Amino acid sequence: LTAHRDDIRLNTDLFKKIKTVYNQKDALNLSAEERYLLEETYKYYVRAGVNLDGENKERLKEINKRLSELSTKFGDNLLDETNDFELHVTDKKDLGPLSAGLLASSLVESKKRGNDSGWSFTLQRPSINPFLQTSPNRGYRDILFQGYAMRGNNDNEKDNKAIILEMTSLRVERANLLGFKSHADYVLSENMAQNPEAVYGF
Repeated sequence: LTAHRDDIRLNTDLFKKIKTVYNQKDALNLSAEERYLLEETYKYYVRAGVNLDGENKERLKEINKRLSELSTKFGDNLLDETNDFELHVTDKKDLGPLSAGLLASSLVESKKRGNDSGWSFTLQRPSINPFLQTSPNRGYRDILFQGYAMRGNNDNEKDNKAIILEMTSLRVERANLLGFKSHADYVLSENMAQNPEAVYGF
């Protein structure tokens, strides 16, 4: 359906036909389903920016391109901070009743990170969740939990706060450009379109 969506976004001739039918919808004897499909398909085109003039259409393309770049950067930062984090434990009593499999993998992780001994825990789910559930060391549990919660929020080169601010601003601008009051209204409208688009696609 992704390729189908891209074709729809670019096909202004088809939109003109849909708009003609849409403008006559009250005079047509449409069933509730047909009317819903028509209205949502029409709104889908509007959300895609087909009604925008040249300058605004170009701005919409710029916004979407930048949002895509920022989304990728956000995800990369989150992944890097997830992968870079290490809680190195040297006393086995701080591990609690971890499974033999996790003990072995945390020992391998420790050696991989250049430690001579001990166990290393990361922010990956198979590592963090069991440790948080079994370790009797509250301080270590807190370090691990805070490490997970603060990914992308450590005031370093992987910090996502500026990215979030720019994304928020661009989403508001895009929503306003397309005639929506807020990004939430735009998203709700976008989600409503998925059902008729799926029907239309099949």
